[in-house]
Amino acid sequence: MMPGHYIQGCYVQRNNAQDSLQEDFEPSALPPIGPDGAPEIPPMRKDAVPPPRLCEAGPCRHYHTFTIQLDAAQPIAAEVENGRLIGRAPRPEMHIHVHHYCYPETGIETELGALPVLQCSRWEPLTPAEIRARADREAEFNESEAGQKFQTALDAWLQAQQDTDDVAVAASSIEDIIGDRAKEQAP
Repeated sequence: MMPGHYIQGCYVQRNNAQDSLQEDFEPSALPPIGPDGAPEIPPMRKDAVPPPRLCEAGPCRHYHTFTIQLDAAQPIAAEVENGRLIGRAPRPEMHIHVHHYCYPETGIETELGALPVLQCSRWEPLTPAEIRARADREAEFNESEAGQKFQTALDAWLQAQQDTDDVAVAASSIEDIIGDRAKEQAP
């Protein structure tokens, strides 16, 4: 459990589900050493397909997710001759990260991270009317002057990034970027 903090004069308790997994962790023994002196490392297991998130089924009214662009460093030049860059540096990618949180009660925040929730005593799915209202609010914003201004600014920023080789993105919209990267990061 992480220490709490004050937000607008209220104390908020913050929990991190991933940190609790690290308690009582002990590393395994080293693999045996082979006749050539190198460790005999067994073949790696394939990653298991993760189960679906209970939080997204419904979805739960306490579930909150958002996607951010990570501050990734620019790549180092590919070739240098006599202290001068020859050729081009590889194009950096736009790295994103999806954050998953649960707010089960006022003043309690639980960072879920990439861990899928399988069962929850506070799961409270939204009603179909609430889901429609949420979609209607999003559509209303997207059609508003502020929503169109945001989308225009975002599209211009993405185009500028592509034009200056700052981001290796072939997609023409943020939905394509987020959709592709989120699928890659899905647990």
